[in-house]
Parts: sequence; structure tokens; C-alpha cells
Amino acid sequence: MEPLAEINNAIVTLQLTFPTLLYMLAIAWAVFFINLFANRILFIFGIIPRHLFGLPGIMLSPFLHGNFNHLFSNSIFFLGIGSLLICQGEVTFFVASIWITLISGSLVWLFARPACHIGASAVIIGYWSFILIRAYFGYDIIDIIAAVIGMYYFGISMAASLLSTEKNVSFEGHLAGLIAGFIVGYYYQELFDLLSVLLPSLVDLIMKESIAP
Repeated sequence: MEPLAEINNAIVTLQLTFPTLLYMLAIAWAVFFINLFANRILFIFGIIPRHLFGLPGIMLSPFLHGNFNHLFSNSIFFLGIGSLLICQGEVTFFVASIWITLISGSLVWLFARPACHIGASAVIIGYWSFILIRAYFGYDIIDIIAAVIGMYYFGISMAASLLSTEKNVSFEGHLAGLIAGFIVGYYYQELFDLLSVLLPSLVDLIMKESIAP
């Protein structure tokens, strides 16, 4: 496909799939207010490193946030970085999201300090590093454009978050997200095939949703 055609296709794809990002964001906001009115009881679904009851948090913690500022800032970055990723196709977005969440959450559960780790930052940084690694290996022009835009608008903030020493910031989660994105970007096809074997019905659903009118 010619570069101009790839760019036009990416723009059309983003227009069609942007509501998906809004739906996911709506879930996070709904969970935030439910948790707020439930006296923050949902924090039990955060990642508690090396505890069995912390395992569900590996997949659920990205939907939990500590306060309004935490959720608001993550919402901005999710829409920005998420748009750069989803314009490459919903299948790529969902498969990358599943593996980045699973790998980064597992790394936090295995190696992070004892605490309740919550928030979507690890996944968002994983999106960023996923885009960077695919651009480095030159998969297509959209990967490169997305990486350039991501570095220009979000790179400094993403990199700074990795060095944060704030007590309430899970720098382990940020680092885990960075590693997860690199892994998923480099081994994307292998991980897609593995997901097709482990959860064929889920992959079929993702594929059908991506081509639905």
C-alpha cells in the first residue's frame, strides 16, 4: 500500500474506532464513581504483589484510580496514545491491550513493592513503547508517524513518569508497562497466535467486531 493510502486508511480507521476508546474510558469513569460512593471498596481489585488475592488486579487494576486528578490525567494520555495505536486497527489495539495489561500486571505482581497498585499508566506507557518498537523495526509508515507524534506530544511526560519518586506513584508499574510494550511490539505475531490458541472465541469476537459495519 502506498504511504498516502496508508495514512488515509489510518485516518478513516481512527474515525470509525475512536468511540471504542470512549467506551473504555467511560467504564473507567463509571468504576471511579462507583468506587467513590462505595467507600473505595473496589481497591481490593488492585494488584497486591505476591498475594493470591492480588492476582485479579493484574487485569482489573487499569480501571481503578486513586483520585480525580489521577483519572483525568490518565484519560488524556489514554485518548492520545490510544488513538495512535487504534488507528492501526482494532485488532492490533485489542490484542496489544490484552497482552500489555497481562504482562505489565504480572511483572508488578511479581516484583513491585508491597502496596496496592492501581491505574492505567502501565498500559498507556505500554502503548507508547509498543508503537516505538514497531516504528524502530519499520513495520509500516503509520507505525513511524505514530511514533513521531507520540514522542513529540507525550514522550517527555512518559519518560519523566518512569523516574518519578513520589510515594503514591507506582514507578514499578510504569517500568513494567514500558517492558511489556516492547515485548508485545517485538513478538506481536507470536502473541497473536498464542492468544488465538488460548482464547479462540475471544480472538474471533475481536476479529468480527473489527470488521462490523
